[in-house]
Amino acid sequence: ALIKYENFPRKKVAVIYNGIRSTNIELTTESQKLLKTELGLSDSELIFGTISRLDTIKNHKMMIAAFAKVQEVVPKTRLLIVGDGPIRSELETQVKSLNIETKVIFTGFIVNPQPYLAAIDVFLLPSLSEGASMTLIEAMAFKKAVIVTDVGGNPEIVKHEITGLVTPNEDRQALVEAMVFLCENPEKKLKFGEQGFIRYQQEFDEQKMVKQYQNLYQQCLSTKHGTN
Repeated sequence: ALIKYENFPRKKVAVIYNGIRSTNIELTTESQKLLKTELGLSDSELIFGTISRLDTIKNHKMMIAAFAKVQEVVPKTRLLIVGDGPIRSELETQVKSLNIETKVIFTGFIVNPQPYLAAIDVFLLPSLSEGASMTLIEAMAFKKAVIVTDVGGNPEIVKHEITGLVTPNEDRQALVEAMVFLCENPEKKLKFGEQGFIRYQQEFDEQKMVKQYQNLYQQCLSTKHGTN
């Protein structure tokens, strides 16, 4: 974008991805079990979920509509929506109109959503527009399979059919097919989660980010001193 729209010289652009601190999944195991019991989630169900502000740009409406279609094919699924925002009442009305109230859980705003992320089997991010989602990276750090739309930083973070699935923007049927595919192919779900974790370690770990900034500063200082 800097090169194309702002006319920056390519050699002047360095990309350093946001990094997040390594998450100790073991610490959340017990809280995850307690949470699933509290929410009435069964181990026999596949849990789709998302964690975000309930805002139009996140396209929860398409996600809910897609989930309703998935329910027709794979009844043993649930949808966990973590977060709050201006369109919550609209989304709750949509869920009721689709007769899937018992299958969709709205948690509201959660200060520490990590146990909820741990309880999710497949993380969904069907946004209409997206930057570089930190929650998406955290889902990969939790070894979760992910399904995202082909917008913004999503396809740069998620490698299609390697670390997850990337679907066309605002394409409900493609999202349905991706969700059903992971329901019917649990080995792929696990593989995507493992590969996503490896990619997180390689590209999005906090220590790698810090090291890249250090290297960039040192390079700039060396260039400046060389010029002087």
